[in-house]
Amino acid sequence: MGFTHAAAAKKQPNIVFIFSDDHAYQAISAYKDPRKLVETPNIDRIGREGMLFQRCVVPNSICGPSRACVLTGKYNHINGYFNNSNCKFDGNNPPMIEMGKQVKREGYVTDIIGNDSLKWLQQRDKSKPFLLMCQHKAPHRPWEPPIRFLNHDQGRVYDEPASLFDNYENRGLAVRDQEMTLEKTMNRLDVKLSVPGDLNPEQRKAWDAYYGPRNEAYEKLKLQGKDLVHWRYQRYMHDYLGCVKAVDENVGRVLKYLDDEGQSDNTIVVYSADQGFYLGEHGWFDKRWIFEESLRAPLLVRWPGVTKPGSEFKGIVSNIDFAETFLEAAGLPVPADMQGHSLVPVLKGEMPSDWRKSFYYHYYEFPQPHHVRPHYGVVTDRYKLVHFYAPDVDYWELYDREKDPNEMRDCSGDPAYAKTVEELKAEVLRLRQELKVPEADEPWHFGGRRGDAGAGNVKGKKTK
Repeated sequence: MGFTHAAAAKKQPNIVFIFSDDHAYQAISAYKDPRKLVETPNIDRIGREGMLFQRCVVPNSICGPSRACVLTGKYNHINGYFNNSNCKFDGNNPPMIEMGKQVKREGYVTDIIGNDSLKWLQQRDKSKPFLLMCQHKAPHRPWEPPIRFLNHDQGRVYDEPASLFDNYENRGLAVRDQEMTLEKTMNRLDVKLSVPGDLNPEQRKAWDAYYGPRNEAYEKLKLQGKDLVHWRYQRYMHDYLGCVKAVDENVGRVLKYLDDEGQSDNTIVVYSADQGFYLGEHGWFDKRWIFEESLRAPLLVRWPGVTKPGSEFKGIVSNIDFAETFLEAAGLPVPADMQGHSLVPVLKGEMPSDWRKSFYYHYYEFPQPHHVRPHYGVVTDRYKLVHFYAPDVDYWELYDREKDPNEMRDCSGDPAYAKTVEELKAEVLRLRQELKVPEADEPWHFGGRRGDAGAGNVKGKKTK
């Protein structure tokens, strides 16, 4: 029996959907990453007073396509949004669009979005239920923290992930031949050796006061190899986590407003992000892969009177379930052509007998910006079977997360896993048929727009 009472049914609930860009679950303290990177008390509160989802996975780990899945409840081969076009993130004094017109806003973008969210709540029609979508661009690259959080960690030395110096042996060419490492791909703006061009004089003064002497000390060291990676990891964590702290603050502002207005008891609050993100694991930043830090997004949901406080769900859920969930919670019909499943039964404490045991993943964008080969595969509670394909690769890999939680070894060639590979290949085929995945990709599905040459023919030689 679910955790419900009669009061919850009296009014249609409000919905507050807070969504961040590139916020790794490792950087939310509720997920208890062993590095204990940062405290996020406001985001944690949502899970503490509701449900923490341990395995929220995405169909395509990249920003725009992920949002298309949220909006449509459909995979990218159905909704038509396969990849990102080039864009730039402005962290301070950002240009924004209001009613179709571009305007220049003064301040830190996370705070501006928080301000606008509160303004909308204050000016809404208070006689009707509402849906607020509060979407933060942070902590997106280049990870520019607000001025108030420069030196937020007081020079802390962060524990490094066990796989920071992964040499990519025991895996194929796709993992070895990518462009997303701290050592080779991070640029001077990423690590704040260059100054953002959008700071006002007051911001620039504070920025230079913090980064100036530290950068001067770094330049004298002339670091290379592992020493360079050590340094970049520490700078990356300071900057990225400073952005996260600003997001958490603004989540707290929204929660406080709901409390002060007496709306908390009748409001579903959801916190999530467009996908996972690498915080040094495998020597990487960014996302894109079927591997865990990229595939898995944070998801915390509070629904007072319906969802038991402090509960957890370890089954596989996804952002393609969000639209269906919001529709059912709002008392609206769910279109039959949506491909996700409403989370309302789960939030009520029920476990549907037909809940998914496997999940289909498909990444397309290639060759730019990070040279990650297209791949698709199946994810279960224990295994990942993935097919890498491009003009120069065509092979499968299998990962056993129970025995290899850091996903450092392809075991597809191990005879002990032969039956597992056979079963999972059959499951990939079943899912592709069920989800109506085209047999072959169109060239424009990859790195460019429709009509671009893209990656061309996806059938290639077998290359490991």
